[in-house]
Amino acid sequence: MHQIPTADEVRSSILSTLNKCREIRSKQLLHAHVLKMLKVNNQFYTISQDRVKRIAANMPEVLVSIENRKSLKEPKKCYICSNLLDDIKSKDLFGKPTKFGKKCPKCGFKIDKKMFVPKRYIFFKK
Repeated sequence: MHQIPTADEVRSSILSTLNKCREIRSKQLLHAHVLKMLKVNNQFYTISQDRVKRIAANMPEVLVSIENRKSLKEPKKCYICSNLLDDIKSKDLFGKPTKFGKKCPKCGFKIDKKMFVPKRYIFFKK
């Protein structure tokens, strides 16, 4: 019998976790701490790592940084908020439009032409 915590409960767990540890260097570790705090209130609570990451990314008190690695695949969605990415275009010397990266219109996450993918998420308290 699983229950899903509300976004407010998750936010308060993230804040109290980041008050104890000012920096958490992985999505899995943040998820483990938040889930442990949520289970104090209700032992049946369950939550995914992606939901914890998305809620943390949308909090003004939390800063999410990403360590990257190269990939050949072109991303379609933002790695932080799962929103669709827009192309960043500029003109070259001959006046032709060229794409040199992608940007998320919601959270501002940018990827350059090398198409980096996340290797590790780092969460900070502002």
